[in-house]
Amino acid sequence: MNSPDDYEVLVKGIIEGLPAPAGAFTEIGQGRANCLEGQSGVAHQIDVSFVYKARQLVIVECKEFSDENVGLLYLRALKATADDIQGGRPDLIVSAVMVSNGPLQRGAKTFADYYKIGHEQVVDRQRFAFRWDKYLSLGIAVQAGPAKAHGVAQRIITGDGNPQAQASRVCGTDDG
Repeated sequence: MNSPDDYEVLVKGIIEGLPAPAGAFTEIGQGRANCLEGQSGVAHQIDVSFVYKARQLVIVECKEFSDENVGLLYLRALKATADDIQGGRPDLIVSAVMVSNGPLQRGAKTFADYYKIGHEQVVDRQRFAFRWDKYLSLGIAVQAGPAKAHGVAQRIITGDGNPQAQASRVCGTDDG
């Protein structure tokens, strides 16, 4: 991506494309103006956020690094932000997700697992995995032959948990 904003827009687009019933994901916000106030009175800028089924506020921190994995410091900050927002929003369950183009460092993964902070990997527009609850969107770079065809295949797991070929297609091939 060219900028952190581009990466956040990509993540927001993936969330908007999750195969959920209408109204399951609402109040999807992204960018510098996407601020949520915590119990402390601090307005936290949130990379991407959404409300799920009208009762769960999900805050998403996006990290795209060129040569490092996501460290513990970022997960601690995300946890503190989620806790502060939860204190200010007792009407909603606040959950946190770290989205990155690479894996978490070992200590960060242990921390995320313990505090139930999600981690989803979005490498680029062609290679991503994002799951929320029982909804999954995958992008897989596909190349066939000597660089003649490549594109994105998407396989979706629907609300009942069964894989289906809805929206299965390969884009960007020589056939159009």
